[in-house]
Amino acid sequence: MRRLTVLVAVMLAGCGVPLVGSRKAHLDAGCAAVVRCDARDLGAWGAVLARQVLLGADPAKVPVRRVTRRIVDVNLPAARRLAFVPPLTLIAHADSVVRPYTVRR
Repeated sequence: MRRLTVLVAVMLAGCGVPLVGSRKAHLDAGCAAVVRCDARDLGAWGAVLARQVLLGADPAKVPVRRVTRRIVDVNLPAARRLAFVPPLTLIAHADSVVRPYTVRR
């Protein structure tokens, strides 16, 4: 997943506009892609840490854990407005893709 995040950062480096956000609201605001951590993963680990501390563990000795699950969202209409063509690998690995609304004739 880290390689995917680096790929997105490299692809967006030359554009000069903030295309990547870190919250779901950024996707609604017009970002082309959002890379964020999974709240369920954070909540579960926070509960484990709170339990250990409440049971008497030393907070300084509680192990630190990195987020293992990231969520990638792609907004294709915003990417088109910003003249960014997301690579197919990004679209394939995305957890959700916002597609343009089309009217059938």
